[in-house]
This record gives sequence, structure tokens and C-alpha cells, in this order.
Amino acid sequence: MEFNDVLHKRHSTRRFTDQQIKTNTLREIIRDAQRAPSWLDAQETRVYIATGETTKIIRKAYEDCAKDCLIGVSDYTVVHRTEWSQDAQRNMDQFSRDMETHLGGKIDDFVHAQDDLFFAPTLVFLTLPKNATKWAIMDLGAFQQTLLLSAASRGIGSIVAYSIIKHPDVIRKYLPIPDTEDIAAGIALGYEDKAHRINSFHAQRMPLDSILVLKK
Repeated sequence: MEFNDVLHKRHSTRRFTDQQIKTNTLREIIRDAQRAPSWLDAQETRVYIATGETTKIIRKAYEDCAKDCLIGVSDYTVVHRTEWSQDAQRNMDQFSRDMETHLGGKIDDFVHAQDDLFFAPTLVFLTLPKNATKWAIMDLGAFQQTLLLSAASRGIGSIVAYSIIKHPDVIRKYLPIPDTEDIAAGIALGYEDKAHRINSFHAQRMPLDSILVLKK
């Protein structure tokens, strides 16, 4: 698949089938992600993957947290959208309106998808050392994007979401992530449920000239 095709094929998948991803395929995807650039070759990102029964157990634990009205507390501090820039707030508001319109007003489908961890068969958690420099998040971001594109090149859908990492105590209960590492990102991977309307939604991007300054 040509790179341009992969780039435009990838989008946030919010509902997956129960088809499992082969272990060798997951290993290849992570090996591809290792090709991402790293600041002074520090390579501090670590990867933990839940599949099969482990994913089901984590999903059930999250459901129990929701029933008990437990608020998520991720390792990284979350800020309210009002603390983002004005541009960011406008984009977030536009996204919410567009999603509700796309779902015919059934915004609950969007909420339930997050609560159910998108029914993904595979959950990927990326970590960094607790004492990592702020620059390390650049490495993790590059690693993450390369991972997403590698998955897309293999016909595998993905989404990065806060809802996946909002209960780090649950994640550590079922995956051997030490307290010395922060769970920085959660990615759901799987095969897209093409019959579900939520998967035909594509978020808008700002006009190029609104973010680009090019001076000759």
C-alpha cells in the first residue's frame, strides 16, 4: 500500500469486531514503531499489550468501575477543555457537534463506545519512566503514530483514547506495569466493524493556511 493511501486510510475506529489480531502481526507492528525517531536514541517508550481473555477482564473491570461511579484518574494529569487554547476549544466543540449530527442525535452511541473500550480485541499501553524528561513525550508521540500507520497498512483499525487509560490501577492489576512507569497512552487495535455507523465518521482538520506559516 502506498504511504499516501495508508495516511488517509487511517482514522479513529470506534467499534471493532471480535476478530483477534495474530501475535506475529502485533509484534511486526511494534517492530515498525521502533523505527520512529528518538531523542538522542533514548528509546524510553515501553509497550504492554492485552489480548484475548486479558482484554475481556480489563473491560469488565472498567464496567464495574462505571457502575460504582468511580472517576478515572490517569497517571498523567488531565486538564479541562476550558484550559486549552481558544482554537482547541472551538475544534473540540465542532467535533462534538459534527459527531452528534453524524449519529442522528444519538450521542449516547459515542459515549457507550468509550465506556466499552470500543469492543476492541487488543489494547496497547505505552509507558514512560516517571522521571522521564518532558522531551520524552515527543519520542512516545512519534512511536505511537508510527504504530498507528503500521497497523493501518495491514488493514487494522485503531484509536487513541483517554478512556483506555483512565483506571491505571486496573491496568496494573492485569499487566506487569511497574509503578516506576507512567501509563502515557492507550490504543485500541482491531478490525473495523464496517456495519456500524460511528465508524464512517471522519473528524475535520483545520484549513492548512490557518496553521502554516511559510516564508521564502
